[in-house]
Amino acid sequence: MYDMALQCRCGQPVEAFGVPSCYTKMAPIVKIIFTTRVSELINDPPADLVLSPANTKFPDIYRLVTPRLDDVSSERPEAVTEEIGATTYYVRDAARTITATVGQLPTEWAQRIAELRCQANLGVFLVDANGTIWGRKVDTAAGVAGAAIPVVPSSIDVQFAFPTYSSVQKHVIRFQLPFTLADYEIIPLWNEPDVLNYSTPQPVGFRVFQQGGNWVVFLFSKYHAPNGTIVVPITGVTPLAAIEVRDSSGASVVASGATDLGNGRYQLNDPLTPGTQYILDCTAVTNPPRSQFDWPSVRAPFRA
Repeated sequence: MYDMALQCRCGQPVEAFGVPSCYTKMAPIVKIIFTTRVSELINDPPADLVLSPANTKFPDIYRLVTPRLDDVSSERPEAVTEEIGATTYYVRDAARTITATVGQLPTEWAQRIAELRCQANLGVFLVDANGTIWGRKVDTAAGVAGAAIPVVPSSIDVQFAFPTYSSVQKHVIRFQLPFTLADYEIIPLWNEPDVLNYSTPQPVGFRVFQQGGNWVVFLFSKYHAPNGTIVVPITGVTPLAAIEVRDSSGASVVASGATDLGNGRYQLNDPLTPGTQYILDCTAVTNPPRSQFDWPSVRAPFRA
């Protein structure tokens, strides 16, 4: 998928070493934006990198922005070489590893990172302390474009470190970039200081079950409450009709929310057929606000 780092070939030119008098210098990385749209090209960064579910090019980045990270480091071992006699031959670059540490987050947050390992394609944008978003340079037939920095999904690892009398609880995230990605392909794409203060919406959990002869949708936060409440219901969801149960194709609405039973439970207006596959669609919910909960992504299959 990605070009091999520069290999010597016949007639390889040596280009001039001059650099411009003004260029963007990377500050410490403080946030990471993940995406599954690794192959999308960026030609208009202000529009292509907007953090919104309405972003058609990168519709997932609005919900995959990490909290502010405490420490981000990156190491690339020496290149793989082979020594034959007294001559050393370059074989390939080693893979770069990125390690990020963030303290004082809920233990459940590790699941969000672990889920990234299951994706077929994965990439990142790196946000530095100046609000500059870093990505990958891609050569095209018409010139140069930007893109996400590819990640090896299977390398995603997240560890929760217990607090001690001299340390706080923290998560440590590690992942590798493909060894084919050259360091000189990492470039600044856009400067957007607002990203530094951006808060990602929380994921929404749900259950659909029968209660007293009626079918009920239970909506809840995927994080516990500080007082020890294991399940925190999402109350006051509106409009009720935006809680939709669709057929397995997603084309037809079979039932929708009709009554707020309280405590995060919403009664449907029509019965469901036990054992049948459906889709719960809450993408049109507007309250609680989308800045708090990720309603645009609540469109998931379930079996009644």
